[in-house]
Amino acid sequence: MKKKLLSVLLSCVISVSVVTPVLADEESDLRASRSQTSAALSSTQDSLNTLRTKQKEIESQISSLNADIVDLMVQIDQAQQDIETTKGQIADAEKQIEETQKKLEAAEEKRDDQYADMKKRIQYIYEQGGNTGLLATILESRDLASFMNSADNAAELESADKAAFEKLVAIVQEVTDLKTSLENQKKALEEKEQSLLDQKKALDAQNADLQNQLAQKKAADADYASQISVAKKQAAELASLIQQQTARINEIQEEKAKAAEEAARKAAEEAAAQKAAQEATQARIQKAAEQQAEAARREVVRNGGTKEEADQAASYVRTAVKQSVTKSTASSSSSSSKSSSSSRSSSSGSSSSSKSSSSSSTSKTDIVSYADKYVGNPYSWGGNSLTGGIDCSHFVTQVLTNTGHYSGGYRTSGEWASAGTAVDSLSDAKAGDVIVYSGHVAIYDGNGSIVEAKGSQYGITHDRKADSKDIVAIRRVS
Repeated sequence: MKKKLLSVLLSCVISVSVVTPVLADEESDLRASRSQTSAALSSTQDSLNTLRTKQKEIESQISSLNADIVDLMVQIDQAQQDIETTKGQIADAEKQIEETQKKLEAAEEKRDDQYADMKKRIQYIYEQGGNTGLLATILESRDLASFMNSADNAAELESADKAAFEKLVAIVQEVTDLKTSLENQKKALEEKEQSLLDQKKALDAQNADLQNQLAQKKAADADYASQISVAKKQAAELASLIQQQTARINEIQEEKAKAAEEAARKAAEEAAAQKAAQEATQARIQKAAEQQAEAARREVVRNGGTKEEADQAASYVRTAVKQSVTKSTASSSSSSSKSSSSSRSSSSGSSSSSKSSSSSSTSKTDIVSYADKYVGNPYSWGGNSLTGGIDCSHFVTQVLTNTGHYSGGYRTSGEWASAGTAVDSLSDAKAGDVIVYSGHVAIYDGNGSIVEAKGSQYGITHDRKADSKDIVAIRRVS
């Protein structure tokens, strides 16, 4: 709709095929259109400013999101490094546990061997008679020194076995405790690793959410950029259109000024010619009166009259001739005027009768029949009287309103281009449709012609073809 309106306005601006009687109407339409275009430009600029503000907000949000994402990526990288470090620590702990397990198995094996040797010695002692065999061995000693030596050897042997076994048991316990400690360390490291994995998972989810938000903001930013580009283009087109409208208004004003100067010049020429004619007429009357007066003077003298009687006769004849000629001229002028008026009236009546007959024969709608009643009435720019003087846009508004087919108030010729519904072509137009031209508007009669307030030289007419000018739009309002 906006593009169509701009097209109509542009058509009004660049058209140079207008006639002088409709310049004022075109200027009025152009000023109204320029006002609408200026309002559209102001609205577009407001929208442009709003879009720029929103785009700056989005860009600020994008910058903030990018900063948050950078911080988050640092945290994710640190978490990943901690996970890798913990995995290495777990691997080291597993290796130590494996080595400790081997030491534990070796210590247990050695302990078990020592225990088996002790069991064998104890078994041997008991098989040799237990304490009795030992006592016998001691008693069989040859002397005290041998006795003491045998006793000491037995005690040392028992003490050594006991100490060695206790040492092995302590080693086994130490290695077992070390293994348990390492396993606890491994378990703690595994728990730490799981915690780090959970933390990284949460960070990854947060990063995905931020990336999604960033994508949405970037899409919004691109959309605002697109809208701003369209708004800039529209603003430029509207500004250019305002310049063209202003230029055309200036041209019209210049044309009107020239037309006014030409009218004033012609009026001055006509006034001068009329004055000259009047002076010439007066001169002829004066000459004729003087000639008649002189003839009367001679006639009185020839008949023996006195000088005074001759002068009186000349004065009387002079006055009578002037009055007679003046009355004759006035009567002739009045008769000519009445004859001309009668001729125009007869012509108008004949034309109206012809149109009425045509209207009846072609079955025009009440809109056209009503409009035809005012054919022959005067045109007046800005006028709103069907009988006393009216212009084209007021004529269309009055006819459609008075016949009950329109109630929207006054429209300029340009504004009629958006009234009602569009008719595609003249071949689809019907009687009563509104036809809009550049700076002019009329009513279609359904038979190829239009009823219109044509101009100050023509008045209201029904004598022109609808396609005699380039058609801007055809609208159906009834």
